[in-house]
Amino acid sequence: MRSRVLGSAAALGTAALLLGSLGATPAGAAPHTSASACAWTRTTLPLTPGAVFGEVHATDHHGGASGLIRNDPALPDGLGSWKDGTASLDRAGVAFMTYEVIDQNGSGTYVANSTYGWITGPVYGAVAVKDGQITYFPSYEFEGVLDIAENGDVTGWTKRGTATSNPTTHILRWNADRPTEFTELGQVPDFPVWDRPVDADEDGAVLYSVGSSSSTRNYVLRDGRSIELKNTAGLEKTTVDAISNGRVVGHGVHEGKRVGVLWDNDGTVTVLPNSENSGELEINKSGMIVGGASSAADGIPVWQLGTFVTRVGGAGDVARTVGDDGTIGGLTVTPAGADLRPPKGTPALWHCG
Repeated sequence: MRSRVLGSAAALGTAALLLGSLGATPAGAAPHTSASACAWTRTTLPLTPGAVFGEVHATDHHGGASGLIRNDPALPDGLGSWKDGTASLDRAGVAFMTYEVIDQNGSGTYVANSTYGWITGPVYGAVAVKDGQITYFPSYEFEGVLDIAENGDVTGWTKRGTATSNPTTHILRWNADRPTEFTELGQVPDFPVWDRPVDADEDGAVLYSVGSSSSTRNYVLRDGRSIELKNTAGLEKTTVDAISNGRVVGHGVHEGKRVGVLWDNDGTVTVLPNSENSGELEINKSGMIVGGASSAADGIPVWQLGTFVTRVGGAGDVARTVGDDGTIGGLTVTPAGADLRPPKGTPALWHCG
């Protein structure tokens, strides 16, 4: 690995003031919790005045959350957060701009990607948000973020070169204790021009896929070395969704059915039971797995590692994330409104116990 000091520290002067404290985790953070058979409670989160939709995409693992809020039916979603029963619209929706909340740490700081649909092609950017204050990472360093660690370090990616000069994808780590530096963690080999890495782990390991939908190969890039995730017998057409604590979840085809898959950190590959209708999977540090949007009408599927545990909620309930305290975050979907935009709904958290 090599560390590269940015050419202009002044460009990150404001960022250093905010981002230098991103890793300050408050005392009393909830412990990591696994799924168990218990009574689940749904908490409906409020919207800011005048807002019409909301959904949770990340949690701080002890009650706080972040995600998307649409305050104007005619505009895309903006960035929002929730703490102590109060909603905050941190950045209103902007025409031609879409946001994607990626991760949140115990200090309440969340990171998000933005895409501006310009006529010459998409323009990417990455932001960090703490207590409503937004800081943009330099676009020539981060085009997108993948993870924020508990100590405030942020893993992201950028492409160097142009579409006509064989651009390469590089994985970068912004160091919370050295706010004017980015450390290069490695280069993703043989990566298509417009593809992006999938996710990153707390230690900076990066999850990515290459190939077509019929012959995808999945890898974890750790310490500059790409390690392929192998399939078990009868499993094919796999894609990956998320990584946490070395474990990876995704999907594949097994015996003609689309199923969820767990790649454990000891190399074991497990086809998840009762996963035929699960949407994109999320996993926390203790190995609790949840399924997202689904064709099933009977709630959010939950596994503990390779064991099916329960379904949470009911029709219309969708998981977007699972915190390290075992809290599921997402939304209850409502039909598309008169603006004909995609269905959204009411932000919600589900707690076990």
